[in-house]
Amino acid sequence: MSNLDNKIFEKNKSNPDVKTPEYIGFSKKPDIGSFKEKILKNKGITKKDISNMMEEIKSSKISVFGQEMTKEELGKISKEDIELSKKILNSNANVDDEDLEKLTYLFPDVLNKIIIKRNQDPFLNYINLPHLKSISDEQIKIFAMSDLALGLFLTTITDKQAEYLSTHKKSLYLCSLVSITDKQAEYLSKHRAELKLNGLVSITDKQAESFSEHQGDLYLNGITLLTNDQAKAFSKTKGYLSLMGLTMVSETQYRELSSANNRDEIKFYSEEDDRRIKLPSLVPIFKDNLSDKEIKKIIKKYKLQIKYE
Repeated sequence: MSNLDNKIFEKNKSNPDVKTPEYIGFSKKPDIGSFKEKILKNKGITKKDISNMMEEIKSSKISVFGQEMTKEELGKISKEDIELSKKILNSNANVDDEDLEKLTYLFPDVLNKIIIKRNQDPFLNYINLPHLKSISDEQIKIFAMSDLALGLFLTTITDKQAEYLSTHKKSLYLCSLVSITDKQAEYLSKHRAELKLNGLVSITDKQAESFSEHQGDLYLNGITLLTNDQAKAFSKTKGYLSLMGLTMVSETQYRELSSANNRDEIKFYSEEDDRRIKLPSLVPIFKDNLSDKEIKKIIKKYKLQIKYE
């Protein structure tokens, strides 16, 4: 059992399967004592008394599957997520892919249960959450500690989440990210296993420098164009790099990327290739310093859906 399993079981050692008959319990009950006393003693109740009571009820906290929240916050979570969470927590079986793929909200106890069960099955050593809309820094930290491949389809992450994910030791798929900060790229480049960021359509030169340090398999197949500085950075890549989305490269970029493969020229991708950089087999290669007019002709000729800047 991993250290993460031990921590989770310690939290729930009275019941390792985190079973719960119902999901609601007050963690901060509303204080309506003074209001109740006025009613019992038949004292006059003012509008302010009623307003205070309503505010007290509104701010009261309830514990839902290990998470404290107000009634208003709970109301924003779908009935389907609540019922699905109850199903996962009350089952002794492993959590199947179909249930995981339906989750749009992840409660702490549900996260713990998923990781425990998935860690126990060598044939289900991954977690894929395609419809999860948001996740907390603490939950990302727990995911990063697990021995499971992780697929998250989040459109944004925080710098702290990127920092936690940099310590993750299994495959990581973040293909819905369309942009990241330089700091996030720096953190993610320290990830040492397979990393897929195919949603990125462009990166900065600084990000390319960071990613060149990545020592696992790195997939950046959403990028359509590189700058010369980015190609130079990638020529120093320490791991495997896939750039199958490139629509055109310049001669300078071609030479830089070729040098990374220790060859005089790029022999475009085949399954038998041991190349370190993978490019599409039909990517056009053009002379450096093309004029705007020449670029437009190329884009029209090859029907490229790109903007060359």
